Amino acid sequence: STRVIPFIIPDLVKILVATIIVNRMKKYVKILN
Repeated sequence: STRVIPFIIPDLVKILVATIIVNRMKKYVKILN
């Protein structure tokens, strides 16, 4: 299981970064609209 963790962490980081980007995009869209 310890060998699987290094592969799982990058996926979680990608998900977190994606959600942050989406949230920022929503804020910019609200400002533009």
